[in-house]
Amino acid sequence: MDRLPVILASSSQRRIDILSSLGWKYECISPDIDETPWEGEIADQLVVRLSIGKAQVVADSNPGCIIIAADSVVEVDGRVYGKPNSPSEAEAMLKEIRGTDHRIHSGITVINSATGNIRSHCVTTKVHARNYTDVEIRQSINRGTPFDKAGGYAIQDSCLNPVKILEGCYSGSLGLPVCKLIEIMVDMRQDIQHTNFVQDSECKPLCVYERGNQ
Repeated sequence: MDRLPVILASSSQRRIDILSSLGWKYECISPDIDETPWEGEIADQLVVRLSIGKAQVVADSNPGCIIIAADSVVEVDGRVYGKPNSPSEAEAMLKEIRGTDHRIHSGITVINSATGNIRSHCVTTKVHARNYTDVEIRQSINRGTPFDKAGGYAIQDSCLNPVKILEGCYSGSLGLPVCKLIEIMVDMRQDIQHTNFVQDSECKPLCVYERGNQ
C-alpha cells in the first residue's frame, strides 16, 4: 500500500468538511476550468468530465500526489441546474425545483499523478423536494445560501429544509460520495487504514433519508 500526499481540487466547504471528517491529511487547491456544458451533454457525463478536468489541472502541476476532484449538478426532467449567478436566477431555480422528483449527480475523479492512473465515476441520488414557500425562497436568498450550490439549495440546510425524501448516497448529495471515494482509493492501493469511516456501519444507514411530511 502507498500513502501519497492528498490534494482536494476544490474550495467547496462541504467537500472540505466531508474529507476532513475522514481524518485524512490533505491540502486544498482550487482549479480554474471552464464549466460550460457542451451542446447535448447529459448531466452524468457533464459532472464526470468536469471532475476529470479539475483533477487534471491540479495533477499537471503536482507530481507524486493523489488528486481528488468532484462536481455536482441537479437534474429535473432532463434540465441541468448548476449554481445560480444572481438572486433572480436563484429564485427561478428554487421555484422550478420545489415539489419535484429530481436527481443530484456527483462526478468524482481520483488521479495518481505519480503513475497517471485515473478513476472516475458518477453517483446519482434521487430527491423529492419539499413544497417550500415563496417566502422561504426569499429568506434563503437573503441569507446568501443558494449561490455556491448546484440547484441553489443544500440538502443539509436546516432553515429552508428543501428535501422531503432522499434515496441514494447522502454524501454524494453533498458533493463528495464517500463510499465511492474509498472504493477508488482502495482500488488504487492507497493506505487509508486510519480512515474515520466504516462503510457497512456508517454509510448504509445514511443512504435512505426521509424528512417526513412537511
